[in-house]
Amino acid sequence: MKKLLLSTLFLLVGIVSVSAGSYNIWVCGQQVTDDNKSNIKGAISSSSGTVSGSISYSGGVLTLNGCEIDAKTKYGIEIKQSGVTIKVVGTCKITADDKSEGYAIRMNSESQTLTIQGTSSSASKLYLIGKQGGLHCHKQCDLTIKDIYLNSQAEKFGIDGANGTSSEKLILVGDVDVYAKCTGSDSGRRGIGDIASITFPSTHNYYIPGFGSLDTSKHCVVDVDGNIAYTVEILKEVKKGLNIGGYEISNCNYDKIGAKLKKVGTLTSAASSLTCSSNGQSITLNGVTYNGSSRFIGSYDDNGDITITVKGTNTITCSNDYAFLLCKNSTIEGTSDASYTANILNITSNSWYGLYCNDHAGSGYTMTLKNMTVSTTGLKGGISGETNNKANLVINKCKITAKATGSETGNGAIINFNGVTLTDADYSTYYSCYRKSLKGVGSGGKLHPRFKRKYGKRLIKKFFKFYTG
Repeated sequence: MKKLLLSTLFLLVGIVSVSAGSYNIWVCGQQVTDDNKSNIKGAISSSSGTVSGSISYSGGVLTLNGCEIDAKTKYGIEIKQSGVTIKVVGTCKITADDKSEGYAIRMNSESQTLTIQGTSSSASKLYLIGKQGGLHCHKQCDLTIKDIYLNSQAEKFGIDGANGTSSEKLILVGDVDVYAKCTGSDSGRRGIGDIASITFPSTHNYYIPGFGSLDTSKHCVVDVDGNIAYTVEILKEVKKGLNIGGYEISNCNYDKIGAKLKKVGTLTSAASSLTCSSNGQSITLNGVTYNGSSRFIGSYDDNGDITITVKGTNTITCSNDYAFLLCKNSTIEGTSDASYTANILNITSNSWYGLYCNDHAGSGYTMTLKNMTVSTTGLKGGISGETNNKANLVINKCKITAKATGSETGNGAIINFNGVTLTDADYSTYYSCYRKSLKGVGSGGKLHPRFKRKYGKRLIKKFFKFYTG
């Protein structure tokens, strides 16, 4: 009987041990167990932190559902076991900035895997705020971020590993955007630091904006100039239908294209600036000197109308087919507050055309040259529309020298336009004399274009002959 009672007692103890099983996962210092895993929030004392929303654990998945965790312990969530997935439902926030080495989420054991997963970057958002770091990937660990928007900030590290030499892997999968920022002034701070490798989704084009990259020798993300990046965004690339100097412009690099061209040596004027708007439809050239094999500016069908502002003297030399290839309506103009003699654009294309209005669909696009001095040279033409002769050219307060250097039939200084309109023109000084290098406006037999100038409501038409010699 005693043996039976003892055996029964051991059996009961065993049952209790299983039902009170624990996991190597802590939330606000509270270990996850079988007893609290369905309502982890209820097991956390107010002295350890406050929690809203719900937190539960089942089958290796820690689910955060619309929760906000304000940890008073060193770590908001601490993981010491492999194969855990943190599932984020809706918008969640974890703060652990109460302790000097605080982390919102920390992997704290070697050779582990952790996945932070949502359903999409728009539906699932996770905000992490720590004292030292927002998110930590430990030695020989794989940290996967999948289908989520992750914003991780702390004084020293947005996202970090152990030292950058211990195979810490940051793996991005699916529809994921990452924003990592260090908010302090410590000399060792990094937006993303001490990470050995970053892997991007194979089915998407993801970039560290501004032509940044992971420098494994520095164990951190660096910017276009190789400097440590204190703020890092890793975004799914959205292209703008614009190419500058051989680089496709997107939401990830539009603001650093000038710095990139200087770095690769095609933009040679150190004091110059080349800027591009976020939508890819506004470019400003200020004292730019460009010499490269790639087309300088190509704006295509999936971009909108484009405006290129010219400041100072800008010299473009290009060995590609076009120096400027512009679809849709395009305006190239000097600054409105300066004389056209202060805004200069010199273009040399060693191949086809200097300026090209690519109206291949016959939509009647207009290229406008305004308030500047332009010198443009190409093998086939200085300024050209599409060969369907549907495009239009407007010249407004410009001094223009155009030249075709090739000898093929059909070459011309200004060619392939439906019409050319002059406004605010000083005929006596600039438009009454054309040199023999100007081989005609229009195609073939269309060498006598009609130029128009408006005086109030009165329209005076003038004809000019372009020499073909």
